[in-house]
Amino acid sequence: MPTFAEAKTRIARGILRDDLAPSYGDFINEAVREAENRRDWLHMKSKAEPLTIPVSAEGRSTVALPANFKSLQKRQAVFYIADDGGYVPAEVVSEAAQIFRIWRFWGTPIITWPPRLFLDEEPTGSVIGMVEPNALEFNIRVDYYGYSPEMVADDDTNPLLTKYPKMIYAKAKAIAFSEINDQIAEGFEEEFEKKFGEAARAEAHAEVAGRELRL
Repeated sequence: MPTFAEAKTRIARGILRDDLAPSYGDFINEAVREAENRRDWLHMKSKAEPLTIPVSAEGRSTVALPANFKSLQKRQAVFYIADDGGYVPAEVVSEAAQIFRIWRFWGTPIITWPPRLFLDEEPTGSVIGMVEPNALEFNIRVDYYGYSPEMVADDDTNPLLTKYPKMIYAKAKAIAFSEINDQIAEGFEEEFEKKFGEAARAEAHAEVAGRELRL
């Protein structure tokens, strides 16, 4: 399990540029973020509960999603939490579609139950909420993909660095050499693409195998 310090040492041996040394950690974190931007990895599966959508007589009420939120999981991802602790699936639509739907009859809102929710990106981060007026608080659970925290301390690590170190090293070196416009970056970028494809196939197989075991 490579630590952040070990990864920086590995990158240093591959780059041999003292002027870039202060940025080795940044290159590694950028490499991880690039890989997580490109794909929803198994380690990114997260759950947030309870999130409370507040009362709003005026209609639009939202609650902030976790700061590391990337996207909703592909299957049913949002649930209302019932009073007995059970879960009721929630439908997530666009805010524009919901506004059109509930006000299309001469300004008379059509109230659905349970209310449909929408996802939005605001300047302060992602939020989830409802357009319909609501006289009650609603507690929800959100299953999402979340970004990994950046590595800072020397003993920090990351699931991608642990499982697919060659992929992360290749991308980190590509980023480093791109900083100084060195054409060798292209070779490391090609290596990253190769390792990324191998890792993605391995993850896809692991995800399918997990579903088969649950069946």
